[in-house]
Amino acid sequence: MAIMLATIIGASAANAAPPPDLHCPTGGTKLGASGSTTLNGVTINWGGTSVSITGGTATFCVKGGISGNSGIVTRGPGTYTSGSLGLVGPQGQSQGISYLSLYSTEHRTFKWDADASSDCRRADGHVIVKVDFTNLSPNSMTITVTEITFTGASQTVTVAAGGSVHLEFDVGLSPKSPGVVEIKGLWTDGFPGSRTDTENHSLTPACGPAV
Repeated sequence: MAIMLATIIGASAANAAPPPDLHCPTGGTKLGASGSTTLNGVTINWGGTSVSITGGTATFCVKGGISGNSGIVTRGPGTYTSGSLGLVGPQGQSQGISYLSLYSTEHRTFKWDADASSDCRRADGHVIVKVDFTNLSPNSMTITVTEITFTGASQTVTVAAGGSVHLEFDVGLSPKSPGVVEIKGLWTDGFPGSRTDTENHSLTPACGPAV
């Protein structure tokens, strides 16, 4: 009977769930239950049942106060409850944070040089609005350039780090008053963030066969 009982106990132990207090994977910097830290321009605030990130992305893990951990996750700017990171208590509530392990952060700044101008094409008297754009950031951008004043037309292109692009818009017969183009940039790889600027161009006098 004792041998049978020992066998049953051994089988139950073999099939048991992992301990509920598994810690975050190694390799990160283990911080406390709450606090604030800034690394590489990215600020992380955590405590209670939430983690907030500003300035870029953070790769981290949070240990639940009841059981388990979130695993290593990467999140961009925003506020995240421990529940949204997978740490849900027995009544469905977000667990309190026992500690946070920080593995890495990444901060990016949109840097570019852009200029808008306009010329009259003498062959047909149409005004051509031109945009020259150079990506001064170390990451690829996808930009959307919109000619706002006359047509509302847009063009979307990807510009590699250090690359340049020249875009043109035919906005119709001259003359044309001064105008504005809008440039919106996003990171090509989906990294959080965006930047929107406007560039002005001067008036374009009449030209072409009828002038």
